[in-house]
Amino acid sequence: MANFKTIDGVDFRVVTDREAKVGDYILYEESPGYYVKENKAYEVIDVDLYDDAQIVDEDEDEYDTCGDDFIILEKVDDIITHEGVTYRKVARKAKEGEKILVTAAESTSGYYKNGDVLTVREIGSYSGEVYVTEHSRIIYHSEYVVLEPIPLSIDDEIAAAKAAQEAASTKVAELEAKKKEITEANRLKVGDYAVATTGNNVGEFVGAVVEIIEDDGSSTPFKARVIGDSYSTWYYASSLRRADDEEVAKANRLKVGDYAKVVGGNNIMTKIGDIVEITSIETDGDYRVKKLSGEAIDGWKFPENVVRATDEEVAEAKRQLAFAQFAKGDKVRLVSGGGEWPLFGMVNGKIYTVDEVGVRKISVGCGYADPDQLVKLTAEEIAECAKREEETAKWAAIGRKVGEYKAGDVVRVIKVPGGICNGHDEGMVGVVIFDTIVQSLINGNPQITHNGETLYCNVELIAPVESVVNLRAS
Repeated sequence: MANFKTIDGVDFRVVTDREAKVGDYILYEESPGYYVKENKAYEVIDVDLYDDAQIVDEDEDEYDTCGDDFIILEKVDDIITHEGVTYRKVARKAKEGEKILVTAAESTSGYYKNGDVLTVREIGSYSGEVYVTEHSRIIYHSEYVVLEPIPLSIDDEIAAAKAAQEAASTKVAELEAKKKEITEANRLKVGDYAVATTGNNVGEFVGAVVEIIEDDGSSTPFKARVIGDSYSTWYYASSLRRADDEEVAKANRLKVGDYAKVVGGNNIMTKIGDIVEITSIETDGDYRVKKLSGEAIDGWKFPENVVRATDEEVAEAKRQLAFAQFAKGDKVRLVSGGGEWPLFGMVNGKIYTVDEVGVRKISVGCGYADPDQLVKLTAEEIAECAKREEETAKWAAIGRKVGEYKAGDVVRVIKVPGGICNGHDEGMVGVVIFDTIVQSLINGNPQITHNGETLYCNVELIAPVESVVNLRAS
């Protein structure tokens, strides 16, 4: 049963601890007849000798409620609840230990006010004045009403207990929600810095300042990278605490060998955005740096003008540097990837010409290569390459491969480092005896005849047999 009811805008307390009395109200949940409405509050105007409540019904006749089932109601105007206890307000003199409600405060001197609920400590010697435990000021009978506790029925006690339980549950839920909100607000996020307090899952990097780079919400939620190190691993939430600004600044302090990005102090040697390497640190903390190309910079960088470069920034700078070494028309040697996509039809070790240097790939030959798949030829290698191309073109002009001799070719003995002459003079002219495709060569040299003598020598072609034959024919 509910402890209170509101009917037509008026609040009532449900009475279960006594019989109805004059001034109470009664409510029928099920009407005994047409002359009484359900769920309407009827005022008790009298109680007969048999303790039966009398009301005025809908026909404006006095109605005897003898034998009827109804609910007794008491107007809440005379009811107050204080610290979980319901009281009835009674206009009488208070007794020691009772509670009073101040309703007409007079000379209070700031000690009390209307609405205060106080406990009587002592009864005065005059007409109902009291002293209370809350202060030493006297309170007169005309200033208060007595609060008489209203005993609860078992149903009311159950209802009150349930209400208290629901209120407690609501409070707990509110506190848990607030705790969750605070926890979420304080939770580390990607980009935050933290200090490893108990190490990661294998006990590494205790005391290291790390940057949160991933949060997967698992039992080991945080992937973090040690500042100044590319190493990253996973941490329990309990293994990290938020780092303060001083700890972060100290961990971000660059050291020799670190890569940095220029963010200020622009000059002719560097520009903002350049990636440089720290080569030394002055006693006052300034940095000497060099470019990624290895070029030393004759100057210093103040700490506030550089920040630690990320792995991605360093990789991109190195990639751009690798591309910058190539230009359209360069001669290059393919060192890897030949025969595979996107270098189908190309051969590792072969020389090619750069057609175009793109943003992500280098167009060369019939494919596209990364910078590390190519080696740019030196000036000497280019000259040697040109010499070979010239030699190849000369032999191709007579329909032969390089070094393909035929019987009857006129040749001249030449001297080459590590070559053979067998004591014969350089410049001596001879004639090839056999085609190179049918004879066995010595060190790649054909067998020739000179003044009836047969020998092997390093030679060069003077006139192919075809021209000799033509000359003889003419």
